[in-house]
Amino acid sequence: MYKKEYDLIFVTTFNSVDWIEHLLYSVATQNNIVDLLIVVVAQDGLKISTSEFQSGKNNIIVLSEIEAIGLSTARNIALRYICEKNIVYSHIMFPDDDSTFSSDFFLNFRNTVLKNTCYLIDVLNQGTITQYKQNHLIDGVNLYVDDYKYAMSVNMIIDFGTLNKVQYFDPEMGVGAKYGAGEDQDFYIRCCRNDASFVYSKLLFNYHPKYLDKYKKMSVKQLSFRFKNYGNGVVYLYSKHRMYNKALECCFRAICGGFVNLFKFNIKLSYAYFYSFFYRVTTFYKCIIKLK
Repeated sequence: MYKKEYDLIFVTTFNSVDWIEHLLYSVATQNNIVDLLIVVVAQDGLKISTSEFQSGKNNIIVLSEIEAIGLSTARNIALRYICEKNIVYSHIMFPDDDSTFSSDFFLNFRNTVLKNTCYLIDVLNQGTITQYKQNHLIDGVNLYVDDYKYAMSVNMIIDFGTLNKVQYFDPEMGVGAKYGAGEDQDFYIRCCRNDASFVYSKLLFNYHPKYLDKYKKMSVKQLSFRFKNYGNGVVYLYSKHRMYNKALECCFRAICGGFVNLFKFNIKLSYAYFYSFFYRVTTFYKCIIKLK
C-alpha cells in the first residue's frame, strides 16, 4: 500500500483558541506547494474545527489532552504519535500557535531545503521585515554547536534522520515545565552533538508577534512570573551543558536589567528583572548541587 511521504510536518500546541486559527488559516491560504502535515495538540479539553483548513496539500491531525500540560510534553506527545504511526516525512518544525507563514516560505522551502540537512531560519515581527531576534548571520552559512544562541523552537527545521536520533524535547524544560525556557536551545545542542548539519537560511522565514507588544499587555505579576520561569530555564540550560560562566552571566543580566529599567522609570520591567534575579541564583545553586 502506498504511504504518503510529507515534505514537512508542523508540530504545535495550544491551550487557548485565540491564535491557533490564525496559524492554520495562514497555512491554508498560503500553501499549495508543500505536502504538509500539521499535528496539533489541543490542551485543557479544548476543541477546534479544522475542516476549513484542510486541503490536498495541508493535512491536519488534532490530538486532545484533557489537562493543560507543558510545551515540551505536548510536543513529545505529537512526536510519539508520528513515530507510532510510522509517518514518513523529510523535515519537521515546531511553530508556536501564534506563528504565521506566507507563501514565500513554502515556495522557498520547495526550492531551498535539502534532505539530511537541518536549518535555522529568520523569524520576523508580525507585519514587518524586522527580525524578532536580531542576528547578523549570512545566508547559507554553516552553523555549529556554539551557535545555539540563534536557535528558537519556531526557527528550527530538523531533518528526519536527526529527529530520530534526538527524539524528544526535555520535558523538564519549556513553558509550563519546572524550568520554563531553554528547551529549544537544548534541542539544538543535542542535534549538533548527534552530527546534525545546520545551515542558516534567510530565504525561509515565518512571523511572530513582537515580544515587547506582549509584555505591555501583562500585569506586574504575569511579567514577573514569565521572567522567573524564563530565567530559570536558561540557567538550567547552561548548567545542564556545563556552561557555568554563561549561567552566572544570566543571573547578573537580571540585576542589570532591573537597574537599567529602574533608571528608565519602567517600574514594571524593573521589578520583574529584580524578582527573577533571586530565582536565577537559587536555580543555579540547585543545579550545581544536582549536576555534580
